[in-house]
Amino acid sequence: MVYHSRIADALLKERLDNYRAVLIEGPRGCGKATTASQQSNSSINLTDPDKRPDILDYADAKNKQLLKGDTPRLLCEWQLAEGLWKNVKASAKRRTENGNYILTESQDFDSTAPELAHFDTLGRMMMMPMTLWESGESTGEISLSKLIDEPDMVIDGRQSKSSIDDVLYAACRGGWPESIVAPAGTELQVAQKYLERVCQEDISMPDGIKRSPSFARIVMQAYANYVGTKAQINSILDDVRDMAGYMAYITLKLYKDALCNIFVFQEVPSWNPSVHHWTSIRQHPTRSFCDPSYIVACLGMTPKDLKKNPRIASQAFKNMCFRDLRVYAQRYNGEVRSYADRFGCTVDAVIVLPTGYYALIQCATSAEEVEAGARQLDLERKHVIKHNLRYPEQRFRMPGLMMVLTPTGTAYTREDSIRVVPLTCLRD
Repeated sequence: MVYHSRIADALLKERLDNYRAVLIEGPRGCGKATTASQQSNSSINLTDPDKRPDILDYADAKNKQLLKGDTPRLLCEWQLAEGLWKNVKASAKRRTENGNYILTESQDFDSTAPELAHFDTLGRMMMMPMTLWESGESTGEISLSKLIDEPDMVIDGRQSKSSIDDVLYAACRGGWPESIVAPAGTELQVAQKYLERVCQEDISMPDGIKRSPSFARIVMQAYANYVGTKAQINSILDDVRDMAGYMAYITLKLYKDALCNIFVFQEVPSWNPSVHHWTSIRQHPTRSFCDPSYIVACLGMTPKDLKKNPRIASQAFKNMCFRDLRVYAQRYNGEVRSYADRFGCTVDAVIVLPTGYYALIQCATSAEEVEAGARQLDLERKHVIKHNLRYPEQRFRMPGLMMVLTPTGTAYTREDSIRVVPLTCLRD
């Protein structure tokens, strides 16, 4: 099978050059093992259905043997072998060279657990499903890193080659590597297959507690209606109760936490710019899946259905923006956050870099939304200016980039310096 280059390739190489071992986390099916195998010289997959029982029995008895092989050695889903982490940690610490092990896992690594204590020579990285640039829907004519490094970069006139139908189709298909190479006519079935696996198996992985597949699906379906919003958990609970009859608050929270733990839900945390008093910041995260295809799969929709429902289409596009921006921001070790305050200012995505640089980004699927998004960005800029005038001794950094992302169309810079960029023109 042809390997599609990933943005994570360069990040993994950098981690291997600087750490004894590298841990790759991310949702199941996003391509962790395939990407890692491109830079490993030996491997073992603990999820191999034919060999798994024998491997796990052997691992429990003498898992040091699993570490034998040419380095970098890839250990897929390492957490399935009890005690393997302790041996990887000890082996990595004994070695003097970097790049010995690559470990992958499809659930959040709990570094607070005593038996999984973090060590200094471990590098971590997150992988996501493929972006539009990686899957070929984006032309890549506009680089996010260049927009950050070169504030005066000219983008006017750069044209997307995708139609709105293409973007809706990409949202339904998702960025799953399996769906990219699937035979014609079966691409949209991959997300549905993953959804079933999440509900039947993965939902019980984090703590080994058996959970109801039907309840898991209801929770995901209710959650899908709030993607892109800062809806409180009680609002989601009301929808769950409408569909399930009854569910306790703590039960919903346990299901939600489990889905976050296996990266199905990847919520966008709130950002506090320190412009206003802390009480003005809404601390609820923005609800989001790891991939927009889960929204469509949960609601049982097709690209045609999505086109007829502007609200869900807008939510799917916003989720797609979150996914791609997370990947593109990794070049600078940046994080994607969101912002809302009691003064009515909301920002869909804020890229925050370790240097203190930040970019404000809105997502829009229509001309009216472009104007509304630009007004919100300008409102936040005015908040910063007002704060700096009022407290000159506590000046706050101005946003380095303000941008409205659209599904398709032509890129341009507005008179107020806000960039309007098609997501189908963007790359890292």
